[in-house]
Amino acid sequence: MDRKTVQNKKAVIGSLGEGYKYRRIFCTIRLDRRIVGHFAVLESNKLFTEKDLEITEFICDVIANEIKNNQSSGFQYDWLANRFISDLIQGSLTEPDLITDRAKSLQWKLPDKKYLIIIKYNHYSETFSLISLIRESKLFKGSHGELMFHDNHLIFITGCSQSQYLTNEDIQPIADYLKQMHMSAGVSQSFGEILEIPEAYQQALAAIRLGKKGGS
Repeated sequence: MDRKTVQNKKAVIGSLGEGYKYRRIFCTIRLDRRIVGHFAVLESNKLFTEKDLEITEFICDVIANEIKNNQSSGFQYDWLANRFISDLIQGSLTEPDLITDRAKSLQWKLPDKKYLIIIKYNHYSETFSLISLIRESKLFKGSHGELMFHDNHLIFITGCSQSQYLTNEDIQPIADYLKQMHMSAGVSQSFGEILEIPEAYQQALAAIRLGKKGGS
């Protein structure tokens, strides 16, 4: 399959060449005439039909629309930061020196006293307005906060100087929005080092569970 065909917005059926048993549908994901990704579907159990081409094009349009909505929310998805947080939480990254090196590469400017806030959502689209709200908040701007995703949770790392504490007044605008949207959140205890994020994550999860138990 030639390069020009693959770059066409229309979905096409093709093969990767000899040695590949199954055909594939190839389609590009475009945003404002710019290719931002490629999508492929493997033929299995039944032969492709024209309907499969239409469905593939529809899926690519949905993905492009999600990307566009994500950008309009003012949130630039940081794959490195997201992978870093997931590796920490899942326990696949435990070496202190490696954690320090990867944290430095992200060039975070978090304050010495940090807090981790978990916001649980049901659908990714629920986070669009929330992300804009957080990014415009004093809590985010004043702490050079960071936003990531993990396991249907929006993770917000914020903080303050050592002589201060995170107060209800600090988080009230966000809390009011979450209450309106029927979303749950939990806040960790303060921590100092990035390698303490897994413990802070568990503390914030426990806070969500306790909050639900207390409200039942």
